[in-house]
Amino acid sequence: MKNKFFKIFLMALLTSLIFTGCKTSGEDVVAVVNGTKITKSDFEKTTLKVGKEYEAIFGEEIWTSEVEGGKTFKEEFDNEILNVMISQEIVYQEAEKQGITVTDEEVANEMNSYMQFIEDVDEYNKFMEENGIDEEFLKDHLKKTLIYDKYRNKIMSETQTNENELKEHYNTHIDEYKKEEIKASHILITTLNDMGEPLSEEESAKKEAKAADILSKINQGENFEALAKEYSDDKASAKNGGDLGYFAKGVMVPEFEKVAFELEKGQVSNVVKSSFGYHIIKVYEKREEITTFEEEKENILGSIRYEIYDKKMEELKKASKIEIFDDIINK
Repeated sequence: MKNKFFKIFLMALLTSLIFTGCKTSGEDVVAVVNGTKITKSDFEKTTLKVGKEYEAIFGEEIWTSEVEGGKTFKEEFDNEILNVMISQEIVYQEAEKQGITVTDEEVANEMNSYMQFIEDVDEYNKFMEENGIDEEFLKDHLKKTLIYDKYRNKIMSETQTNENELKEHYNTHIDEYKKEEIKASHILITTLNDMGEPLSEEESAKKEAKAADILSKINQGENFEALAKEYSDDKASAKNGGDLGYFAKGVMVPEFEKVAFELEKGQVSNVVKSSFGYHIIKVYEKREEITTFEEEKENILGSIRYEIYDKKMEELKKASKIEIFDDIINK
């Protein structure tokens, strides 16, 4: 999870989940945006609420996952929560100036849609109650999210482009439209126990030796698929001889992906260590496709519109007075 895509995904998901009302009656303040205060209470409620939604998607282990710069996801998450809250407050203030509003009916519909994604409503309500997150907080959050979306869509819809501009963007970003895929199999000797926890160093060393022994068998001419069926701890692929099918970059863990895409057709890797254990990888096929301009046209238009929106956001931030109180956040 160290790549740029992961951070972009984090920002996109946070933007869709955050927007809170700020009550300031004597509370600690973590930031002030053009005179409007963001309280520590709202910051903490937001991290709890959005954190709960992240756990539902990724599981509790997400918090210790490593992202860019050697930080854990939890550290990155807290920083981005505040950044997004500040950005959205700036947008909300600008939207008010432009008379962008939402109706009670729109908020109610959004509330209904939101609750449909909650699998265990009783458990979720209990969590919200225990953390002081009431219906008023949720409705205010949803109201401002709708206003934020309306403002963003207004800016993006005003973006005018012609066919030549879109083609120029396509040609200058042609590498982005190349789709490289490989068909590979692997044998996994895991270094995790049944609870998903790392084994001891001694046990891991035994697993590494086992993987090395299997690799030796392959190098001596034994059948890769048969060995995968016999030894691989990835039971889902083991029954098919370790077959993972076709996959593109960004799907597998970085350590696995780097080696797999460097292999030639028919080549077997050395033992590769990842957070899951020790892998032996064999590549069967490699293919590369380039999607056409017509196929990418709408995506390019969306990309250009987002670029323009990002520039608008930077302008608004530069024109805003923002104060952040790290001592309150870390207290």
